[in-house]
Amino acid sequence: MCNERISEVITSCHCKKITLKIFNLNPRFTVCHCSTCQLIHNGPWYGADCSDIKIIDGKEFVKASSQKHGEKENKSCNIQGFLVEWHFCAECGSRLYYSFDESESKDKYNVSTGLLHQICEDDLIMEAESFFDKKPSYYSFHETKKFAAGDICKKQS
Repeated sequence: MCNERISEVITSCHCKKITLKIFNLNPRFTVCHCSTCQLIHNGPWYGADCSDIKIIDGKEFVKASSQKHGEKENKSCNIQGFLVEWHFCAECGSRLYYSFDESESKDKYNVSTGLLHQICEDDLIMEAESFFDKKPSYYSFHETKKFAAGDICKKQS
Protein backbone atom coordinates (compact mmCIF):
# COMPACT_ATOMS: atom_id res chain seq x y z
CA MET A 1 0.00 0.00 0.00
CA CYS A 2 1.12 3.47 -0.82
CA ASN A 3 0.38 6.49 1.36
CA GLU A 4 1.75 8.98 -1.13
CA ARG A 5 -0.22 10.74 -3.81
CA ILE A 6 -0.25 9.21 -7.25
CA SER A 7 0.96 11.81 -9.73
CA GLU A 8 -1.06 10.66 -12.73
CA VAL A 9 -3.72 8.04 -13.50
CA ILE A 10 -5.50 7.38 -16.79
CA THR A 11 -8.88 5.67 -16.57
CA SER A 12 -12.17 5.36 -18.41
CA CYS A 13 -15.86 4.88 -17.75
CA HIS A 14 -17.55 1.48 -18.03
CA CYS A 15 -18.35 1.79 -21.77
CA LYS A 16 -14.87 3.24 -22.52
CA LYS A 17 -16.33 6.28 -24.36
CA ILE A 18 -14.75 8.66 -21.82
CA THR A 19 -11.06 8.63 -20.92
CA LEU A 20 -9.81 10.77 -18.05
CA LYS A 21 -6.37 11.76 -16.85
CA ILE A 22 -6.38 12.32 -13.09
CA PHE A 23 -3.61 14.34 -11.43
CA ASN A 24 -2.21 14.23 -7.91
CA LEU A 25 -4.61 11.55 -6.67
CA ASN A 26 -4.88 10.97 -2.93
CA PRO A 27 -5.19 7.19 -2.44
CA ARG A 28 -6.74 7.77 1.01
CA PHE A 29 -10.40 8.13 0.11
CA THR A 30 -13.58 9.03 1.99
CA VAL A 31 -17.03 7.48 1.88
CA CYS A 32 -19.92 9.94 2.15
CA HIS A 33 -23.22 8.83 3.68
CA CYS A 34 -25.12 12.12 3.35
CA SER A 35 -28.69 12.04 2.07
CA THR A 36 -27.63 13.62 -1.25
CA CYS A 37 -25.07 10.89 -1.96
CA GLN A 38 -27.49 8.17 -0.83
CA LEU A 39 -30.11 9.42 -3.27
CA ILE A 40 -27.88 10.20 -6.27
CA HIS A 41 -25.76 7.03 -6.04
CA ASN A 42 -28.28 4.65 -4.49
CA GLY A 43 -25.82 4.26 -1.63
CA PRO A 44 -22.72 6.01 -0.34
CA TRP A 45 -20.26 7.89 -2.55
CA TYR A 46 -16.70 6.54 -2.57
CA GLY A 47 -14.43 9.38 -3.60
CA ALA A 48 -10.75 10.22 -3.72
CA ASP A 49 -9.48 13.78 -3.88
CA CYS A 50 -7.30 14.97 -6.73
CA SER A 51 -6.02 18.33 -7.91
CA ASP A 52 -7.07 18.19 -11.56
CA ILE A 53 -8.88 16.09 -14.15
CA LYS A 54 -8.48 16.34 -17.92
CA ILE A 55 -10.89 14.73 -20.34
CA ILE A 56 -8.67 13.01 -22.91
CA ASP A 57 -11.46 11.49 -24.99
CA GLY A 58 -15.25 11.52 -25.05
CA LYS A 59 -15.94 15.05 -23.85
CA GLU A 60 -19.29 14.93 -25.67
CA PHE A 61 -20.38 12.06 -23.39
CA VAL A 62 -19.57 13.86 -20.13
CA LYS A 63 -22.72 15.31 -18.61
CA ALA A 64 -22.94 17.36 -15.45
CA SER A 65 -25.57 18.08 -12.85
CA SER A 66 -25.21 20.69 -10.13
CA GLN A 67 -26.48 19.49 -6.78
CA LYS A 68 -26.46 20.75 -3.25
CA HIS A 69 -24.34 18.47 -1.11
CA GLY A 70 -24.72 18.00 2.61
CA GLU A 71 -27.59 17.86 5.02
CA LYS A 72 -30.45 20.33 4.56
CA GLU A 73 -32.03 19.44 7.88
CA ASN A 74 -28.96 20.56 9.84
CA LYS A 75 -29.61 24.31 10.10
CA SER A 76 -26.33 24.92 11.96
CA CYS A 77 -24.26 23.35 9.20
CA ASN A 78 -22.33 25.94 7.22
CA ILE A 79 -22.03 23.59 4.25
CA GLN A 80 -25.79 23.62 3.81
CA GLY A 81 -26.22 24.40 0.13
CA PHE A 82 -22.60 23.42 -0.62
CA LEU A 83 -22.80 23.25 -4.40
CA VAL A 84 -20.99 20.51 -6.30
CA GLU A 85 -21.17 19.57 -9.94
CA TRP A 86 -21.51 15.81 -10.46
CA HIS A 87 -20.07 14.49 -13.74
CA PHE A 88 -21.19 11.23 -15.29
CA CYS A 89 -21.15 9.34 -18.61
CA ALA A 90 -24.32 9.96 -20.60
CA GLU A 91 -23.86 6.62 -22.40
CA CYS A 92 -23.27 4.09 -19.58
CA GLY A 93 -24.16 6.16 -16.52
CA SER A 94 -20.80 5.73 -14.76
CA ARG A 95 -20.27 8.29 -12.02
CA LEU A 96 -16.99 10.02 -12.83
CA TYR A 97 -16.23 12.79 -10.35
CA TYR A 98 -17.55 15.90 -8.77
CA SER A 99 -16.03 19.34 -8.69
CA PHE A 100 -16.41 21.93 -5.98
CA ASP A 101 -17.93 25.29 -6.92
CA GLU A 102 -15.50 27.09 -4.63
CA SER A 103 -12.60 25.41 -2.94
CA GLU A 104 -9.61 26.92 -1.22
CA SER A 105 -8.01 23.49 -1.10
CA LYS A 106 -5.47 22.25 -3.63
CA ASP A 107 -7.94 19.43 -4.33
CA LYS A 108 -10.69 20.72 -6.60
CA TYR A 109 -12.12 17.34 -7.57
CA ASN A 110 -13.32 14.13 -5.96
CA VAL A 111 -13.13 11.14 -8.30
CA SER A 112 -15.17 7.94 -8.03
CA THR A 113 -13.06 5.10 -6.69
CA GLY A 114 -15.01 2.84 -9.06
CA LEU A 115 -12.88 4.30 -11.85
CA LEU A 116 -9.70 3.51 -9.93
CA HIS A 117 -9.97 0.06 -8.37
CA GLN A 118 -8.70 -1.89 -11.37
CA ILE A 119 -5.82 0.53 -11.95
CA CYS A 120 -4.47 1.23 -8.48
CA GLU A 121 -6.49 -1.02 -6.18
CA ASP A 122 -3.50 -1.88 -3.98
CA ASP A 123 -2.90 1.82 -3.30
CA LEU A 124 -6.45 2.72 -2.24
CA ILE A 125 -7.20 3.06 1.47
CA MET A 126 -10.65 3.83 2.88
CA GLU A 127 -9.65 6.34 5.51
CA ALA A 128 -12.80 8.13 6.62
CA GLU A 129 -16.58 8.21 6.48
CA SER A 130 -18.40 11.55 6.40
CA PHE A 131 -21.98 12.06 7.58
CA PHE A 132 -21.61 8.76 9.43
CA ASP A 133 -24.57 9.65 11.65
CA LYS A 134 -26.76 9.67 8.50
CA LYS A 135 -25.65 6.19 7.35
CA PRO A 136 -28.47 3.67 7.00
CA SER A 137 -28.23 0.75 9.42
CA TYR A 138 -28.25 -1.94 6.72
CA TYR A 139 -24.51 -1.71 5.92
CA SER A 140 -21.22 -1.02 7.71
CA PHE A 141 -17.49 -0.85 6.99
CA HIS A 142 -14.22 -1.74 8.69
CA GLU A 143 -12.37 0.65 10.96
CA THR A 144 -12.24 4.21 9.61
CA LYS A 145 -12.39 7.71 11.04
CA LYS A 146 -16.07 8.55 11.33
CA PHE A 147 -17.41 12.10 11.08
CA ALA A 148 -20.98 13.06 11.93
CA ALA A 149 -22.77 15.88 10.10
CA GLY A 150 -21.88 18.27 12.93
CA ASP A 151 -18.20 17.31 12.70
CA ILE A 152 -18.16 18.07 8.96
CA CYS A 153 -19.74 21.44 9.61
CA LYS A 154 -17.09 22.31 12.21
CA LYS A 155 -14.30 21.12 9.90
CA GLN A 156 -15.48 23.47 7.10
CA SER A 157 -15.51 26.54 9.43
